Amino acid sequence: LLGYEHNRIDKPMGDWLAYLWEHLIIKKHTLSSRFVFITFCYDRTVQYRFARACEGLWGMTPTDAAELVENSISIHHIYGSFGSIVPSSSDYLAYGHREAFEKAGKRIKIIGEHDATASKAATAKVHELLADVKTLFIMGCAFHKENMALLALEDLGHEVLGTSLGFSVPEVDRLRSHYRYLTLRNNNWKCKDLFTET
Repeated sequence: LLGYEHNRIDKPMGDWLAYLWEHLIIKKHTLSSRFVFITFCYDRTVQYRFARACEGLWGMTPTDAAELVENSISIHHIYGSFGSIVPSSSDYLAYGHREAFEKAGKRIKIIGEHDATASKAATAKVHELLADVKTLFIMGCAFHKENMALLALEDLGHEVLGTSLGFSVPEVDRLRSHYRYLTLRNNNWKCKDLFTET
């Protein structure tokens, strides 16, 4: 996973993040806090890409840019994270620092390490973060039953829109039947299409 981060250091932002970036900018050195990110991924690519964008747009130092992103945007890693991208943070781990695999490994958990109490706490945290959100977008998700059960989105009463790129028609029908709160759009759509076409 650290190798994945390392390989993303000089990559472009990606179309859906670039689209959201345009909606995050309020004014110089100010980002909107209107978006909440809930992720099952351990890497910090979202916050890293936004911090790099702040550096490029406003000439901020890497530290100031990382602090701005982490203080402005709610990004919650359900199973754990490698740590903060802010160098002054007590749990700092440089983005893409491949040699820190032992330190990073101790900071993440896999599904099997979550007992019932930890899962309930994780669900409660997700619901707390999403309480005031009007629309939920599920992107790049395989809809694994363990992850969907932990999210328990049916209890929130929010509109939930998702992408189903790569899923067959019978798979999409099964998902729609099982998760009745979930609206799956065109199965040819990518993440950006979900934002721009709905």
